Amino acid sequence: MKILLVSLYFDPNAMAIRLLSSVLKKEFPGDEVYTLYLSHKGKPPRMDFDLETPGDLKAIQEFIARLSPDVVGISLMYNYFPRAVQLTRAIREVSGAIILWGGVHPTLNPEECTVHADLVFVGEAELALPAVIKKLRNGEPVTHMPGILYRENGGVTGYGSCPACEDLDSLPPPDYDFETQYVFSPDSHCVIPMRSEYISESRLAFYGGVPFHRLMTARGCSQACTYCINSRFRKILGVNKYIRQRSLESVMRELEYVAALGIFKRIMIIDDDFCLRSADWLQEFAQVYRQKIGLPFGCQATPGRITREKIQLIRDAGATFINMGVQTGSDTLNAEVFNRKLGRNHVLRAASILAEEAPRAGRGFDFLVRNPYESLADKIETARLVMELPLPFVVRPYALTFFPGLPLTERAYQDGLLTEGKVNSIYDYDGSDEENAWQEVLENAPHISDDNRTRLLTRLEETPPQSVGGLIAMLKEAGAEERKTDTPALNHSGKRDNQKLPASLEEQINGHYNAGASFLKDGNHEDAQSEFKRTLLLLDELGSSLDTSRTVIDGNRQKLTEGYIHVSVQLLECFHVSGNYREAHNLISKLLENRSLTLSEEYRKVFEKWLMKYNAVGAAPGP
Repeated sequence: MKILLVSLYFDPNAMAIRLLSSVLKKEFPGDEVYTLYLSHKGKPPRMDFDLETPGDLKAIQEFIARLSPDVVGISLMYNYFPRAVQLTRAIREVSGAIILWGGVHPTLNPEECTVHADLVFVGEAELALPAVIKKLRNGEPVTHMPGILYRENGGVTGYGSCPACEDLDSLPPPDYDFETQYVFSPDSHCVIPMRSEYISESRLAFYGGVPFHRLMTARGCSQACTYCINSRFRKILGVNKYIRQRSLESVMRELEYVAALGIFKRIMIIDDDFCLRSADWLQEFAQVYRQKIGLPFGCQATPGRITREKIQLIRDAGATFINMGVQTGSDTLNAEVFNRKLGRNHVLRAASILAEEAPRAGRGFDFLVRNPYESLADKIETARLVMELPLPFVVRPYALTFFPGLPLTERAYQDGLLTEGKVNSIYDYDGSDEENAWQEVLENAPHISDDNRTRLLTRLEETPPQSVGGLIAMLKEAGAEERKTDTPALNHSGKRDNQKLPASLEEQINGHYNAGASFLKDGNHEDAQSEFKRTLLLLDELGSSLDTSRTVIDGNRQKLTEGYIHVSVQLLECFHVSGNYREAHNLISKLLENRSLTLSEEYRKVFEKWLMKYNAVGAAPGP
């Protein structure tokens, strides 16, 4: 049987599709399993959930007609629904394949999806998809399979949810076998074979920048916020343990596999809350990760789970960015609308721990904007909270989304918000000028100076504004319009309004470099190497950010080159003292090949001379 799995998402290293591909290849080694990444909506104004152009759609049809799959599986979230419908109709015009839909939207709203797909998966598919494929291969009906819904006699047939995978260790690592993978090329407007450089160079990814691998060490969240799918998944999945965790051995197998690919320069741990892990597990993870992987990583945490011990361990493992969901500074909004058991005191305590225990790691705080339930008083409380958070940090505002079937969505219907002329869907809702201005000042608030923050807090206490416009004016007057961060809000269409560098990136670079210099001065070459390596990885990120920004300033490029060479020379000294000639050889090779650097002819000759010396002592890697 020939199976094609399709990802509609912006990033060609889409985790879910690659995992399902691995599962099918493991279960059916004799079958042909292919993946297609339609991640070609990389530049505004076209987004990854926009509809295909007629020309692009025809190219996709031609590819599917040539491949002639028996089964096509499509994963989608709510905002991809129109595009999934368009693609499904196009597939039916050129193929008789059985079309399967799965993902968040089919799980939350399966009846709607059965209108378009032959089979709809409710819940997790790692166990159900192989079971369905087995029946299709044998010509058996898929009736009475839990979680598999379809249309029959004008109605919807099916019940329950797919069996959830309770043993996450049983799942294989994601599939990076590029021989069976394809991607849509925005340059040639056709489907082409996948190559590792399409990921390593982030050419086809929406965000660009340094390529990172998404790693999930656990599934589930301790919160049940009304706007989040976790509030429904707990009931839908029906697992004995909603929060399921992988063993360290399982996590490290995946990490060693993806690290050996040589594609990724960063790991993004996408657990809803990495601090759900025990301190014992994090301690062991920190030791093994730093020893065997060493790539910088980012993670997410919730305020209620953050402790000093856990943040120290996450820091020691090599975290360079920690993100925390805040959503609002209003305890009333959190408790009465969002069902979040976390208040501003939890946030301030957790933020202080992050600042004190991981000062060199970047910090991000998520907030929800364009919220029809948010009053002026709520916005004032949010402004006060942002002024009290320890600098530096970035604010990441996200538009509140009314996903189908969630508690907040049901409430919004009852309250008359989701009606014609109001907010039919957040994806059809651009927001008023006032809401957009609020989002902008909130995003830029971390750049208000300490003195102005103190004065603003006093003004908010003594003479609170009488309108949202007044609050916005106060924030702008204090300095919330001076500059933007590189992490602007995703608005309803996923657009990003700017591409500037993160405020904390240079601080992280300086912090790791200074630590390395201190270790080197003390003769601690092992720790100096670790810090200098991390500095170079962050400089790589800075270089990629310059490459993807709208304008590249020559002075920034020259400054980057000088910094990179300076750190590299320090690291080469560590390698030479410790007799690690092979790593020295590899570093010099990378310096000569790094397209982000503008090496002078003098430096290039010096490095080439050193490279010849290391070749002479047999330091070059073998075949």
